[in-house]
Amino acid sequence: MAVAQKKSVPWEDDLMNPYNWPKHRKYCNTLLLSAMTFNTLMSSTIVAPALPQVRKDLTIESDAQTQLVLAIYVLAYAIGYFIWAPMSEVYGRTRVLQIANVWFCVWTLICGFARNQSMIVVGRLFSGAGAAAALALGTGVTAEIWRPAQRGQSLAILSTITLLGPSIGPVLGGIIAAQSPSSWRWAFWSTTIFNAVLQLLALRFLHESHAQTIVGRRARKVELMESKKTSPLLPTSVTNFLLNSLKRPFYLLISQPASQALILYSGLSFGVLYFMLSVLTDPFTKIYGQSLIIASLNYISFGIGPTIGAQICGPVVDTIYRYQTKRHDHSRSANATEDREQSATRNAVKLPAEYRLYPLMPALILMTSGLLIFGWSLHYRLHWAVPNIGVIIFGAGNQAATQCTNAYMMDSFSEINSTDVTSPHDATTSNAAKLSAPKMAMNWTASAMASMWSVKALCGFAFPLFAVDTISALGWGWSSTLLAMLNLVVGTEEDRIEQTMT
Repeated sequence: MAVAQKKSVPWEDDLMNPYNWPKHRKYCNTLLLSAMTFNTLMSSTIVAPALPQVRKDLTIESDAQTQLVLAIYVLAYAIGYFIWAPMSEVYGRTRVLQIANVWFCVWTLICGFARNQSMIVVGRLFSGAGAAAALALGTGVTAEIWRPAQRGQSLAILSTITLLGPSIGPVLGGIIAAQSPSSWRWAFWSTTIFNAVLQLLALRFLHESHAQTIVGRRARKVELMESKKTSPLLPTSVTNFLLNSLKRPFYLLISQPASQALILYSGLSFGVLYFMLSVLTDPFTKIYGQSLIIASLNYISFGIGPTIGAQICGPVVDTIYRYQTKRHDHSRSANATEDREQSATRNAVKLPAEYRLYPLMPALILMTSGLLIFGWSLHYRLHWAVPNIGVIIFGAGNQAATQCTNAYMMDSFSEINSTDVTSPHDATTSNAAKLSAPKMAMNWTASAMASMWSVKALCGFAFPLFAVDTISALGWGWSSTLLAMLNLVVGTEEDRIEQTMT
């Protein structure tokens, strides 16, 4: 009787469906994931102001090798994405996230005890691989708990908190580095402590949002009540499913033309961001004569810009999406008693994901303008506030573009037909338990984001390596112009491809 009762409840109306969670639980998941992602991104840049101290303390020979301490962490994202995202679609989001966070904590702690270049580079590599989990899963979890018409605002929350990390990191790093020649080690120890606190909170308050994992656990509980014993998990079933999941990001990366253009542009904009983050203190110490602590405060501009961009772009994306939903969903207009928000959210997935990309071109213009203002104000030695204004404009555009691309990937891959997809738990689940498990679409957002973030990680790794040499050869004005023109050309071409695919 219990099985029949469960079978009669559609997954769309099931209280265990993350779409139907109470709002406080949704916000709890969103804020916890945002804080974790904030910390991992803060860890990527917190050491930037202390690189001269690290170089002297660990006797690193060249500028490129010193920049590697910063950049190798971002390169490790590309490794971590292809591991954690597919694993989370087999074993669930929370379990994988917690394992990755412990891994991140251990290796970040080791970085603080580094005694030579090899030790800190290896530590940064492995800690970055663990940090990738929060980045890879954050957008996927957001897609699982918020309906399409609500995702713009939820992405604004996630993105605002997240992208404060790269800007606050150097500010804290500058303050820490100014204390003593070896105080740079506390840059790693402080982020380890913060992440340990977040890990404890996650153990209590972070809820599983992956639908297939939730249903699979419930089905096994039904089977346990019937048989009073658990069945051994067949390794071959899990292995095959896991291998298919691990291959999925590669498949999505090479098989989706529209996504490829968007991924390329996202990678470029992320590379430009880390180009600027890696060298921002230099002009303010050398051109304006600011101390290391004061120069580090200029990174606050990287927090102000994304915050403005997120708070504007999020509501705009949602408003456009609801408007397009009303235009295309004529059948709902006949039912005057149906809740308007429910009408906008139930069938939003039917709309093309390209509707999320309307703010992309204005964002592109902002990024290009911000880069030009930043570079040429430094070239002509204008007041120090002017390059900061350029950074704010660039950051607002970069954040708006990031939200558009993330929303596009969420809508494109959040509901995939699961007719031919098998679960790794099917072989160990009884017929009665299978009957109680509702059919649902597969959510491949995490794998899709892994394919995008891997390209972003490669660009974020490569761009800082040639930042110092480029500025030395071209100067601030022409270096920024080169980045601005590259951003404009690639972004315009990407927008043209998206319009032809619509």
